[in-house]
Order: sequence, then C-alpha cells, then structure tokens
Amino acid sequence: MDCGVTFSRPEAGFVGLSVAQAKAKGIDAAEAKIPMSIDAKAMIALETHGMIKLVADKASQKIIGVHFLADHTDTLIGAAVMMVSGGMTLTQVAEAIFPHPTQTELFGELARRLLARLRRTTKAKA
Repeated sequence: MDCGVTFSRPEAGFVGLSVAQAKAKGIDAAEAKIPMSIDAKAMIALETHGMIKLVADKASQKIIGVHFLADHTDTLIGAAVMMVSGGMTLTQVAEAIFPHPTQTELFGELARRLLARLRRTTKAKA
C-alpha cells in the first residue's frame, strides 16, 4: 500500500489505489467525492477549498483508496491509512461515529453515499 502527502495549500494526499489503478489490477472499483465546501468545520475555519474521494472495491465493499486535496490532509490521512490497511468496509465506516464538527465526519458521509450508489446500481441491474 502506498501513501503520501504533499505539503502545499491545500495539501494533497493519497493512500491506496485510485479507480484507474484498481481497474488496471482487475478490481471493479467505484468512488465518491465530497467537496470540502460542504463541511461544517471547513466552513468555520474558512478552509473550504478541495475535496476528499473514497475508492472501494464493488464486490467486497472494502475501502481500497482515499484521496485528498484539503487543508489538514496531513492529519486526516492517518484515519484513511487505518481504513485501507485494516480492510474496512463501507458499512463499517458508514456506521462509525465521527465527532461534529470535524473534517473526519466526511469519511462517514462518503461511505454512506458510495453505499447508496452501489445499492442503486445493483437494483438497476436486477
């Protein structure tokens, strides 16, 4: 598993795979993105530039990548490393309790959005 942070303004970072990297490895993956502009903590701190993206394996629903362009990526990435390296599922992250207002609560929101999208896709195929 790879990860990294670029200390810019906003910071950029990643852990795990992108959708393109997953597909190159034969993994059917999906992603969800959230702009920082909808996060309460980011609004309070006037740090609303950027976004966070969550990538998951469609079959197992395990989180295989998290990508950032956001202030405080250097501290947010620790939770992302735990999600990817620990093999956490979208459901586990969606059901976790994150304090409000914090930027970490975006992980739960992303997981819920991606779960909903995968459910709609499954129903549409049936």
